[in-house]
Amino acid sequence: MAEPRLNPTICKEFVDNSMFHNTAITNESGRRKVNEQWPHELHSFRIQYVGKWKSTEEVKVERFRELLAFWKKMRGNSRCFRFKNWSDYKDDGKGRVIEVDGVYRLVKDYHESGDDDTYTVNIYKPVLGTIQLLGDAVFGTVDYETGIVTGISSPGVWVGEFDLWMHFAEENLGALSITPGGLFNWNGLSVMEELLET
Repeated sequence: MAEPRLNPTICKEFVDNSMFHNTAITNESGRRKVNEQWPHELHSFRIQYVGKWKSTEEVKVERFRELLAFWKKMRGNSRCFRFKNWSDYKDDGKGRVIEVDGVYRLVKDYHESGDDDTYTVNIYKPVLGTIQLLGDAVFGTVDYETGIVTGISSPGVWVGEFDLWMHFAEENLGALSITPGGLFNWNGLSVMEELLET
């Protein structure tokens, strides 16, 4: 059974509230010491719609209705689903296949040119039909539910797209107001990443 995926076309408009969790301490001399408590970023987004219920904004209304139906299908915040982060959803020339904890898997590097400080994330939810393995990984097989690559014995590279594994953050739908003139305002739903690594 395919993993549920929130239709990417209904959630192009969102506020990105993703974060790292760090504890900063300033000592008596004014110097700051930071303890990086989370090794990985936690993605969080807020989806909102504001428009007219009956007008040229009809597309937004249909998107809202589809999102509402999906929220019900997920039983509020009970179940996880795939989510396309429109600000970061493909390899961007930085996709590698490397050995992690004894298995080969897709990863993506984040760094600036000429900078040795690289932030590497595991890709757990590649998008079916978009992944192409290259180099020494060309004959490998991708598990699209885990990002693990089998059938290879040396590192390679990949190109393609990936999703995040998310859940709705709220149990309730949030406030929706509709005026007699047809204006509607909905304060939205938040989606939060379900981390698949520690």
